[in-house]
Amino acid sequence: MKYLIALFVLLMINFSDFNEVKAEYALECNNCTTTQYRALARASAPNSPGYHPVHVADVVNNTLTRFNVYVEFEQGFMTKFPIPMAVDPVMQSKFDAFHTAYKDTWEDFVNNELYYNYPTGSAYDLMGGNNQTMVNNLSEFIWDNSNYATQLWMYVSTSIQVLGKIAEIEIYVDAKFPDGSEVQMKIDGINAFGEVTFDYREGSAKTANNTAIPDNADSFAGHAGTYSNSPAGSNNSIHDFLSHAASWGIPVTTYSSGGIVYTVTCSISGGVVTCVARLDSQ
Repeated sequence: MKYLIALFVLLMINFSDFNEVKAEYALECNNCTTTQYRALARASAPNSPGYHPVHVADVVNNTLTRFNVYVEFEQGFMTKFPIPMAVDPVMQSKFDAFHTAYKDTWEDFVNNELYYNYPTGSAYDLMGGNNQTMVNNLSEFIWDNSNYATQLWMYVSTSIQVLGKIAEIEIYVDAKFPDGSEVQMKIDGINAFGEVTFDYREGSAKTANNTAIPDNADSFAGHAGTYSNSPAGSNNSIHDFLSHAASWGIPVTTYSSGGIVYTVTCSISGGVVTCVARLDSQ
């Protein structure tokens, strides 16, 4: 309950601050060179004469830079000059708070490889993130079972204050299912209830033996993997793969020659994707 009380206090403080902050947001440019900072500032300035202030944030390298882009027109030609300026103290304070939250969250959620064991279903059920109901349920499950609620909220809220959006650096958690499959869920935003939300990270679904689960019909092209000849709902079952392929309209030809392991290969010809599942003799 203590972290919830703290969270509600932060909500009241920060959301009131959101309403007051109507100034510029910083542009995100991670691992960029000084030349790239300047180029981004120049490109962002409107095509109108005068001075236009621009902040550029490099979250990875904890760098905030400010330019005043001078735009002038002469003989029908427009020129933009990014002039380095002192960073606005208010923006610097917000960026410092954001970077601290980013660093803390990154260390906990990436370096510590946190896992959430979802009690039902399978990674197949997310259908590449197209099953929005399950995505929402999984998002709520992670939030409800996280010990980092305040920290998560601080990361998202400070990111929005500085960048006007969630930072492009993906911070995600792993969710595992009873059949051994898993997906990665990336931090996505804050909903109307003040809860941090998570969304499916494209291309992250995989079976218990780390075989990728195709996200859509196109991603079956070139797909390959090994599956067990075990009942549906078991670890790495070929039956789950066949059902998944059928749901995307992908035909699978199966060959049985004894053994316990299916080898699946998919290919595309004439714009049509087909798969072959062969039960290897062992």
